Amino acid sequence: MLHGFADSSTKAFAAAIYLRNVGEDGSVRTTLLCSKARVCPLKTRTLPVELEAAKLLAHLLSHTAAALKIPINNSMCWSDSMIALSWMQKPLHKLITFVANRVAIIQELLPGVPWRHINSEENPADFPSRGISADDMVKSTLWWKGLKILQYKSQWPNDCHYFTGDKLPGMKSTTTVLLTLHKTEENCTLWELYSSYFKLLRIVAWILRFHRCCLAKKKKIKTATINNNTTIQDDELFLSYSDIRHAKFTLLRQQQMDSFPEEWNSISKNKLLPKSSPLAGLSVSISDKQVLMVSGRVSDRKLIPLSGKHILTKLMLRTLHQFYSHASNTTLISIVGNEFYIIGIKNQLKKISRTCTKCQQVNAHPMSQRMGLLPSIRTHQDQHLCLFICMSTRCVHLEVCKSLSTEDFLAAFWRFSNRRGCPQEMYSDNGSNFQGAANEFYKLQQIVKKAKQQLQAHVQNIKWHFTPPRSPNFGGIWEAGIKVMKTLMKKMVEPHPLKLDELMNVITSIEALMNSRPLLSAEGVELEEGLALTPAHFLIYRPMKAPPHSSNISCKNHISQKVATCAKIAARL
Repeated sequence: MLHGFADSSTKAFAAAIYLRNVGEDGSVRTTLLCSKARVCPLKTRTLPVELEAAKLLAHLLSHTAAALKIPINNSMCWSDSMIALSWMQKPLHKLITFVANRVAIIQELLPGVPWRHINSEENPADFPSRGISADDMVKSTLWWKGLKILQYKSQWPNDCHYFTGDKLPGMKSTTTVLLTLHKTEENCTLWELYSSYFKLLRIVAWILRFHRCCLAKKKKIKTATINNNTTIQDDELFLSYSDIRHAKFTLLRQQQMDSFPEEWNSISKNKLLPKSSPLAGLSVSISDKQVLMVSGRVSDRKLIPLSGKHILTKLMLRTLHQFYSHASNTTLISIVGNEFYIIGIKNQLKKISRTCTKCQQVNAHPMSQRMGLLPSIRTHQDQHLCLFICMSTRCVHLEVCKSLSTEDFLAAFWRFSNRRGCPQEMYSDNGSNFQGAANEFYKLQQIVKKAKQQLQAHVQNIKWHFTPPRSPNFGGIWEAGIKVMKTLMKKMVEPHPLKLDELMNVITSIEALMNSRPLLSAEGVELEEGLALTPAHFLIYRPMKAPPHSSNISCKNHISQKVATCAKIAARL
């Protein structure tokens, strides 16, 4: 018989096998057969290495038994680790992966081999695991002969008390699940078991057919259809229209008995409905299908009343909502209203739409993203230019407007009139601000005429002409002036914002340049200096000449930075 011992320490783990031989005279001899030791890994393990020692013993014992041709069942293993012995007694699914894999190897190599516990002082595998000198090993009887109790089978210990519960490490954490059981009533209705109204109808139809078959004591029902050729059709495989209709009225009758019990009793006894009944204002009767029917002033139109809070009504509305491709509530009310009168149908359809996943995905509103801050260049106030040009002399007058509104244009027009004189006729495109200005002048003239005051002489009659809508070619004169103004503006102004006073200086410089252009072409004519006719001659009887500007003007000699900037811009001309 083979006896294996396993032990481990922080430095190594070892296994030793002893052979127990019983002689013919009954004498027992034990001797060391083989042993093996391994050094523990350098990396520390969170689990004890006693399990590695037991695994080493399992490999050594299986190979030794196979070499000596000794049955593996005729063996016994010993270990001083209660934790390793407890792991071998546990099911594998309760152990963590590291422990379960090694326990599975041990059980596979040593099937049916018992394991016993032994004290560390009596374990011979303690010598190679903890270390011993050569002199002590030679003199050690425990190492060469093994335990004395191996010779006496009656002194072998029985099973020890293994670790259980939370005391044993290496076990999987258990999760406690709390289940709450709801005890339903014994008379649970059939429609609470299904989530589709159409499926419920088919199941009830099969139940009713089975009931009829049991009453008729027939296993099969066959109907013969006689046409040109006589055929027999087995109706047991399919449900007919009458079966579905019969199941439908059966469910509706049960629903009405649950929702309107007082109404059923009153109608059955030919009494008036209670005043608190939701059907009190309607004409209620019982049809030949034994269901309640309601009608209004049109006797031919009868509907089946249903309660919107009943489970069957909710199931029917939810199924029809999916069947009609998640149609709107108004569409479903129109469809259902052809046959049923459902109390509170709008609230029920709203709940169905809110709980429908498909409707929530389609009708979901996008999240309102907070808009970012505007760039600094967009926070500056935009300025607009208004161009006035004389149709006779081509004189140009430029005004700055804060916006394109009628009020700002009127302010610019009054400034132009105060400096250049009020015109008799005005030509412009069909802009809304120009139309508003013309309307204001017309209203002012009407007010003066009605008041009959002396101020009529001060209000000039201005006749306003508009070009056709979206026809800039009718205003070629001022469109050409706008083109020249934009060209000069691009050449003079750098791409940086200007202040209002700086912009006014630039505009007056551009106005002076546009009024200094010659009116006649000078091709082929040698003109002396100053003889060219310009629009400025009609204004000041001479060409417009600005004061000289130097590009080297600095901020010294009490010259402000604004004047220096305007001088540099004007110097580009």
